[in-house]
Amino acid sequence: NKNNYGFVHSMLGAYVAAHIVRHVSWGGESQIEKINFVLFFHDIYLAPIFVKYPEIQSEEDMIFSDFLSIEEKEMVLNHARKSAELVIGIKKCPLGADLLIKQHHGMINGIGFAIDFKDDISPLSKIIIVSEAFVEELLKQKKIKSDVSIENILNALKEKFPKHTYLKLVDTLKGIK
Repeated sequence: NKNNYGFVHSMLGAYVAAHIVRHVSWGGESQIEKINFVLFFHDIYLAPIFVKYPEIQSEEDMIFSDFLSIEEKEMVLNHARKSAELVIGIKKCPLGADLLIKQHHGMINGIGFAIDFKDDISPLSKIIIVSEAFVEELLKQKKIKSDVSIENILNALKEKFPKHTYLKLVDTLKGIK
């Protein structure tokens, strides 16, 4: 369903991530392809939850929702690890995609969600994290008002990611269309 939050989030995330990769000195098409693969599979275990609860618009909403069962909340907390384990079995899985999926919430082991984003994860994982945060802010603003401000989104990201390595990635988004 093209209106499903998971689908929209993944497609926009891939667009934003590609923009970032094209604006860092070490980025290239192979990184974009790997990130696209990762963003296709990273939330695959959340798809049934998004379908069951269409009013839920983020993973954070899932964690704090009174609608989800304990088992569903456990899946939300463990989805990165489980998704990483799933892609390892895919024949054409890009090298390291499982690691990126595991780290897409800033946690090395793929369990839970980081509050303080550290530097001990892959640079491509950081791109995915910043891309997803950009999309979440964009969708929040769009829900509140029709006029979306890139400047407001970037300010929110700078607050969320104060570390230099993340700020460099956020700065690449100044010219995004």
